Amino acid sequence: MLSNSFSSSFFKSAKKNHSQISQWFEKHEEKIDIPFLTSVTIKDSGFKTSVSDVQIFPSGLNYLCKTDLKNVSMLIRKYFERHYPDVLKNKKILILSSANNPNPFYYDHLDVLCQLMKKGGLRPQIGTLDILSHPVSLKTPAGKKVQIHPVYFEKDRLKTREIDPSFIVAGDIFAATKLSSLPYIKQPMSPPLKAFSNHEIGSSYLATFNKLIEDFSRIVSEDPWLMATDFHLEHRVNIDDKGGLEKIALTVEALLGNLKNKYLRYQISSSPQLTIRSNSGTSGTGMVTIRSTADLLELHNYKKQKRSAAKNQMIDDILIKEEISSTAFKEIVGEIVIYLIGNEVAGGYIKTYCDKVAKGLVSSRKNLFRSVCFSGKIHRHPQKRSDKKLGAVYQNLSKIGGLAVGYTIDQK
Repeated sequence: MLSNSFSSSFFKSAKKNHSQISQWFEKHEEKIDIPFLTSVTIKDSGFKTSVSDVQIFPSGLNYLCKTDLKNVSMLIRKYFERHYPDVLKNKKILILSSANNPNPFYYDHLDVLCQLMKKGGLRPQIGTLDILSHPVSLKTPAGKKVQIHPVYFEKDRLKTREIDPSFIVAGDIFAATKLSSLPYIKQPMSPPLKAFSNHEIGSSYLATFNKLIEDFSRIVSEDPWLMATDFHLEHRVNIDDKGGLEKIALTVEALLGNLKNKYLRYQISSSPQLTIRSNSGTSGTGMVTIRSTADLLELHNYKKQKRSAAKNQMIDDILIKEEISSTAFKEIVGEIVIYLIGNEVAGGYIKTYCDKVAKGLVSSRKNLFRSVCFSGKIHRHPQKRSDKKLGAVYQNLSKIGGLAVGYTIDQK
């Protein structure tokens, strides 16, 4: 968990400045469009916490706390009332999905999303751009049935045989990839087409997030470093080249030096570490954890094994960023994943680093995803006492993460 001193001071300040914080979020939410559904992953090392990942094509609503899910239908209506009021008149929503997602549990997620929309007075239908001659019914691992309908393009609208939707939710990256090759679509869609390319968390997102954190920290009177992620972007680097490796080594040395100073200030006994990867994702360079410049040899050796002819050597933008460990929970080691409808917290779970395999795939997933409840207080651990101070930190951070998603998409 976060250090008691930080979470206590954050909660006290957030409570005192509740009105100012609400106005701060409202000001930013009026400037940008935020995707209908986003998940934000938060790592909590015990001495600092920050957003480590965001997903604009998330799955996992089926792992949320049942108490939280009762409120999600209201959040869905609130989203459309604010951003797309005409949708509540037509009520027809198309959720685009692939008909053969490699993750079978994804369809449990879709089933929950459809049920929540229906409870909110909407008429969702799952459609696919995959070639189908007729609707197909899929049985989910939880024993539910979801029906997927073929979608066709007519003039400037996507339709199924049953509905002409007034809003489209791009449900997974597989559907989004096919959608991006289609002509202009008149219906509003979330996330928008321009978000589909390079949707990994990269330097643009981190820069936006850190800037928001710096501004927000003034309200709660906290050191922004406790919630931000240090990083540096090296442009057009060839890892195969000695000069490219030396360039990265200098950046690594500078970042680790800054982190060591912060660790000393906060009396942190562990050693800081960084991750290095391509700014466009984990392909190309892969992802390597760095604790010292000597660890760069691992990156160089990896590339050496993959090396082909010199003319095919990859010139890449390399993202070097602080790695925040996950040692937050006494009984469970993992990350907090929080779901947002628009920029409102819908619920979340702990994605555990569990190496125990239970009997059966479904049982194993229950070990992997441990739901937490945000309706009032966040649970440190299932059946353990709850802590509203942690809830305040995580919920505010996830909403700042959501704002950063909106701004990053807007910049594309």
